[in-house]
Amino acid sequence: MMFALGTVGAVNLPLAFFFDDPEDDREEAIEDAGEWSESDLVTVNRPGFTLQYPKDWRLATNQADYKPDSLFTIETPGSSHIVIEIFDAAPGMDVSGAMDDVLQALDGPAVETYSYGSFETWGNYKGVGKHLKGKIMSMIPGGCRVFAAVVPGTNKGILITEFYMSEDLPVALPGYDLISRTLVFK
Repeated sequence: MMFALGTVGAVNLPLAFFFDDPEDDREEAIEDAGEWSESDLVTVNRPGFTLQYPKDWRLATNQADYKPDSLFTIETPGSSHIVIEIFDAAPGMDVSGAMDDVLQALDGPAVETYSYGSFETWGNYKGVGKHLKGKIMSMIPGGCRVFAAVVPGTNKGILITEFYMSEDLPVALPGYDLISRTLVFK
């Protein structure tokens, strides 16, 4: 099969990277990563929730807006990261406004978006999600996924932003999947 190549800096990618279904890359990277062993994981155990992330990732505790119970970033060994925000929410609350605010800040200024996708689940949570795929800062292939939901049985909502560079896909996407599956509210 022959693909046209797009050049971004020194990276040559098939043009299909920019225009295919953004969720396809995610499933393939997660499948390729295989299973995690307990020795590969770090567990975060807070009063309101627990989650796990790969041990070679880093919880960014030095950020000015770091709040261990409600707003934090977990960084990959590369240039990708996930931001998790936990906020007060009423059952049935429309969380799409919170997601739209993040999308407005990212779509254009941070991600030159070539394809858009939608999704409704993140781990065990159902809500609203958008996937932007294109070039980060108009130079580096990558994208972001933004998801918002009200957590059933709690008075909490989540706003998740997964930001990735395409070169980090094999590490970032399986790690994001691990975090999404292990985030459990108490």
